[in-house]
Amino acid sequence: MAIIPDIPASLLDLHHHWHAPSQHAGAGPGRTHAAGTPGGGIEFLQFHRNFVGMFHAWYDTHAFAAPPFNNAAQKLSLVAPWTDVPNVLKQDPEWPIWSAAVQRLNTGTPDFASEDELGTFIEQGVHNQFLHGASANAFNEPEVGTFHSPQSSYFYGIHGLVDRWWSLWKTHHKRFTKELIKEVVHEVNIKQLRDMVLKDIAPELHKRIDDVKTFGLEAFEDPARLLIDPPAVATVRDRLDRIERQVFKNAITFVPQTDRPPVGKVAKKTKGPGK
Repeated sequence: MAIIPDIPASLLDLHHHWHAPSQHAGAGPGRTHAAGTPGGGIEFLQFHRNFVGMFHAWYDTHAFAAPPFNNAAQKLSLVAPWTDVPNVLKQDPEWPIWSAAVQRLNTGTPDFASEDELGTFIEQGVHNQFLHGASANAFNEPEVGTFHSPQSSYFYGIHGLVDRWWSLWKTHHKRFTKELIKEVVHEVNIKQLRDMVLKDIAPELHKRIDDVKTFGLEAFEDPARLLIDPPAVATVRDRLDRIERQVFKNAITFVPQTDRPPVGKVAKKTKGPGK
C-alpha cells in the first residue's frame, strides 16, 4: 500500500469537488467545462497540473514520521511521474484496447488539432477507462480508483504521465511552428522581392516626394508678395492646404483664419460679480 499519510483533507476535497461538483461545498470553484465539451479537455490538463503543484508545495516540505515517506532519499521517488505505462499495467486484460491510444500519445501520430482535443482524448479514454482502474487492481490499492485518489502515491505517477503527454504535444508543435517558418522563409524569392521594390514601390515613393517638394516650392515661391499683396496670403493658404492633403490625408494641421484666436491683442478683462 502507498497511501500518503497526513495529506490535507482540503486537497482531497478539492479534487473530489472538481470531478463531482457540489460534493464538498466551499472546496474550490469546481469544474467550468464538462468533460467532452469544448474547453473541457484543456481544463482537465490544467487543473491536474495545478493540483499536482499544490500537492508538492505541501508534500516536499512535510516531515513524515511513518515509513517509507520518512526516508528523504525515497520520498520524492514515491510520487515521481511515470514516463510510460508501467509493465505491470500492460499485463491487464484490457491493455490491448488502449495500447494504440497510448502509442498515439507517445508519438503524436496522428496529431491532435489542439490541446483541448488532446485533453479530452486522454480524460475520456485511457485516463478514465484504464489507468486508474488498472492501477487499483495491479497495486491492490482501491483508493486510486476513487475521487480521493490523490491520497495514493500512484495518482502522481498517473498524472505525471498525463502531463508528459501534454508536454510532448507542446514540444512537437513548437518544432512544427519553427519548421513552418523556415519553409515560408525559404519559399520567398529574395530577388523577386527586391525587383518588385525597385520597379514598383520605389518609383511611386519618389513621385510622392517630388510632388510634396513641388507644392512646397509653389507655396513659398514669392514670400515678398505677402507684405504688399493681401490676396497672395489666401493663395499661399490654399497651397498649404494642398500640401496638407498630400501629406496628411486624414489630419487637419492648418487652422482656418476664421477659427484662429486674436494675435497681438490683449483681451479685455470682464469684471465678475462683486468686482
